[in-house]
Amino acid sequence: MSLKMWAASCAAAFALSGCAYFEGGDAFSGASEAAPNYAAGSLVAPMLTNSDRAALATAFSLALSDVAESARRSWTGPRASGEVVAERFLVRNIFNDPLRATPGVSGLDLSHALETDLGAYVLKTDANIRLAPSTDGKKTMTLPSGARFTALGRVAQDEWLLVGRDGVAIGYVYEPLAGPAPGRDLVLAGGPTRTPALCREYTQTAVIGADQDLWRGAACRAGDGRWRLAPELVRTDES
Repeated sequence: MSLKMWAASCAAAFALSGCAYFEGGDAFSGASEAAPNYAAGSLVAPMLTNSDRAALATAFSLALSDVAESARRSWTGPRASGEVVAERFLVRNIFNDPLRATPGVSGLDLSHALETDLGAYVLKTDANIRLAPSTDGKKTMTLPSGARFTALGRVAQDEWLLVGRDGVAIGYVYEPLAGPAPGRDLVLAGGPTRTPALCREYTQTAVIGADQDLWRGAACRAGDGRWRLAPELVRTDES
């Protein structure tokens, strides 16, 4: 039976006799608490046992926490198996729209609160771009004098700007090396202070018997360090 046929038949029969799955338990292993369902939104989600979910959760966290591009982790449970491929990094909670996110480079330090809505800047001199707002932060590139960028945020009570270029948050620059661009629309003072969130897009595959599903999604790291699915996230390349 195909995944679509199974899901439809299970939904139709649930009220009468119930299916072998229920949200809070594991009919196959007898576990009392369900593991995080990182397959939510896929056709296979209702068919995973709690042990499958636990195996997937481990692979999911390892893949998305890996700083490497296209990090991959496979998982195998008692009934299903699959693979998680972590894709581009996203930065959330730096725009007025809390659901909007912009791509960010790997390893970007997002642990600092930012004054946001700063607008366009231009460099007064050649300047290093760093992954963290400190001279100890890893240098990733040098931008030339006169280069324009979008200041996505200013580190609260500090002099470092989060730089947006070509729709990507690329790192931090020391603010005294830059100034507001001519003709900018926004005033120099920063807007609301927000704490950015690290998110990441992913692709998953899962196999149950002869059936296979492939789906995409996004997740954000919560304050407790765990990843939370973010199906509502609006990805944008405009910064």
